[in-house]
Amino acid sequence: MIERVAFFGQKAETEEYFGFKTAMEQIFDPHFNISPGQLIPVLLAEEEKQHYTFTKARWGSEPENEKVSLSVGKKDVRKNLQNKSAVRCILPLSGFYIWNNNDKKGSPFFVRMLNHPVMAVAGLYYQKEDYVVMVATDSNPLIHPMSEKMPLILDEKYSLKWIDKTFKTDDIIDEISNLFLLTDFSVLRVSKKVNDPNNNDPELIQPIPK
Repeated sequence: MIERVAFFGQKAETEEYFGFKTAMEQIFDPHFNISPGQLIPVLLAEEEKQHYTFTKARWGSEPENEKVSLSVGKKDVRKNLQNKSAVRCILPLSGFYIWNNNDKKGSPFFVRMLNHPVMAVAGLYYQKEDYVVMVATDSNPLIHPMSEKMPLILDEKYSLKWIDKTFKTDDIIDEISNLFLLTDFSVLRVSKKVNDPNNNDPELIQPIPK
């Protein structure tokens, strides 16, 4: 399970990637170590087609029996949408951190896109409780040695399809199995300072020698 992400995207390049404008400058305040329970950027479709809202929401549900839901499996998305308490959303990120065997005392690795300014992660937004979760999928061969699961990442085309209610969830999921090549990703070891969620500065994403 992914438990740490980063967003430091520039406003202009993020707007260009998704094809819309927003006046909410604070959305683009950089955060290099977003933890569960903190605010994360969210892209939502408004009722009127092709109108979008860029906002922030809490990442993860409230603790239930000391467990917090941060993600939902790709196969379980439809079940989570059936009660209409959740809607599909996009989490615009700059990347996410992984650890070997989820060992938070070990060395973290930062995963980002090489050829895209934004990592558009499929998510679900629970409107009543005002929180979001990621949609998870099986990791590609590059990430699998460290983590069996990774976020479901979409390109520009499928990002807008994902938040457009006129497209069926199952149809989109069936189409997005091979959107990216392994060469589209960068996986680099970074500082153990990431392990402390109180740390938040650009140094955290700088690669360190193996």
